[in-house]
Amino acid sequence: MKNSLKKLFSFMKKYKFKFFASILSSVVYTLALSSQPFFIGKAVTELTKNVVESAKTGVLVINLEYIGKIILALIITGIFATIGDYLANYLLSEAVQDTTLDIRRAVYTKLNKLPVSYFDSRQQGEILSRVTTDITVVSEAMQQSLLQVLGALLTLAFSVVFMFILSPFFALIALIIFPICIGLFKYLGNKGQPHFDDLQNCLGKLNGYTQEYFSGYMVVQLFGQEEKVIQGFEEVNDELNQSGFKANFISSTINPILSGMTHLGYAALFLLLGLTVLDAPLVIAGVVVAKQMEIGAIQSFIQYVWQASGPIGQITQLSNLFQTATASLTRVIEVLDEEEEEDIISALNVNDKNKNGEVEFKNVQFGYSKDKLLMENINIDVKSGDNVAIVGPTGAGKTTIINLLMRFYDINGGKITIDGYNIDELSKKQTRSLFGVVDQAPWLYSTTIEENIKFGKLDATYEEVVETAKMAKIDHFIRTLPYGYRTLINEDTTNISQGEKQLITIARALLKDPEILILDEATSSVDTRLEQLLQKAMDKAMEGRTSFVIAHRLSTIRNADLILVMQEGSIVEQGNHDELIAQGGVYKDLYESQFA
Repeated sequence: MKNSLKKLFSFMKKYKFKFFASILSSVVYTLALSSQPFFIGKAVTELTKNVVESAKTGVLVINLEYIGKIILALIITGIFATIGDYLANYLLSEAVQDTTLDIRRAVYTKLNKLPVSYFDSRQQGEILSRVTTDITVVSEAMQQSLLQVLGALLTLAFSVVFMFILSPFFALIALIIFPICIGLFKYLGNKGQPHFDDLQNCLGKLNGYTQEYFSGYMVVQLFGQEEKVIQGFEEVNDELNQSGFKANFISSTINPILSGMTHLGYAALFLLLGLTVLDAPLVIAGVVVAKQMEIGAIQSFIQYVWQASGPIGQITQLSNLFQTATASLTRVIEVLDEEEEEDIISALNVNDKNKNGEVEFKNVQFGYSKDKLLMENINIDVKSGDNVAIVGPTGAGKTTIINLLMRFYDINGGKITIDGYNIDELSKKQTRSLFGVVDQAPWLYSTTIEENIKFGKLDATYEEVVETAKMAKIDHFIRTLPYGYRTLINEDTTNISQGEKQLITIARALLKDPEILILDEATSSVDTRLEQLLQKAMDKAMEGRTSFVIAHRLSTIRNADLILVMQEGSIVEQGNHDELIAQGGVYKDLYESQFA
């Protein structure tokens, strides 16, 4: 909790002058309002004296000059209160929104620096919940509660000051209730905070569950698993309900308990005040502990007592918001405290010599944990311009080889070199700049087709985009659309087919003109006729460029220069198609099983 608040204050520090100005304006506003009961009490006392005097003389005499000064003082304090309230809210809103902007920017920047393993181990909905919902909760809490809490504390402070001015003895009696209330508030708050933490975690889990299943609702309906999904939702929802009930129940008991205590205490105080000092001073053991008070002073004192008790109730009413925001802030800070992907600032320049695309794996070892290796003694020697195919059953380690090459995961032993450079001596950005990737699951974002293709090279011209689209056999399709290359892809990318999306991602990779091209089942989403056309385009695109192709359709990689056959994290066979068929091993079995 302390670490979370420390991080929050570090974001707020940038806008300390706006926060300070807002606090100062709030002080002016609260002081102006707090002084009004004092002036009103003076007016009541004076009017009471005037009425009593008039009753004695039979002539109504009102001290208009004194009353006029009181009215003028009330008008002036009202003007200051209005100006102070406006400036406090305006400056706070600006400071809070600027702080929230920085927090969102920091979290988004942080997410771009986290390793792939972070995203592999978490639901997308859970991550999105921290970036959106939790930050919004923190922002709203700051916006709604900072001035209220500050105002409540200032109101309490000024009320106590005026109470001491009017009657120090009774002010001390009135203050006895405050430590009791504070202690009880802290105790109940500590009891409820773990439940608010559970509440926000359950909310993140619910968001993750909902996002996961609604993204695959067609599959759910196809297999008739609606009831199972609903049952799973009910379990998560029930968990959220239980956490929410426990958190809000404890929070909701704080205000009535504290209000009851303060009302009983102050009722006794008012009775004692009225009985003792209305007609004569209060004397204890021969000592005057409280002077006789005028009726206006008593009225002002009572009003200040109620005014001082108001902040206690106001803060307790905000306890629910505080605890929810605390839980959300903790979840946001957890993201910011995550260990970033380790990288180096390399003095090497991959452009120092001609790029050849030569790749070598030498005695490579890898495991997601150091004590459990999945790969051992992986050795691969790829020459410049080679077309390398990686085949094998699901889970054999094909994609893992590619992830190691692009340093999404770091190896535990051995080394990987590109053009003689040990990739551990290059920054990850330098390493990844050498690759163009076409993934099995195409990713596009909601903008024009042209912008999606240019994502591979942001400074590309329109002509370059068109030329690349022709190589990927997508130009004709694009021109049939109403707006051609300016056609917008909707948010869910449902206005084009899966195969068309794949072709666009292929064009994007080709536009980058990478040293090494990686195709992870790049033709899996196109029909047979289009696959043949695309294969020719790929063959041309791979000329003079090293390429790695992960394939399940072995017919597409018969012409590969090198085929790596993997099983259970090991390369069990290497060679070209004819050599592997002649060996009569795993590859031959896989190949013949597809054409039996």
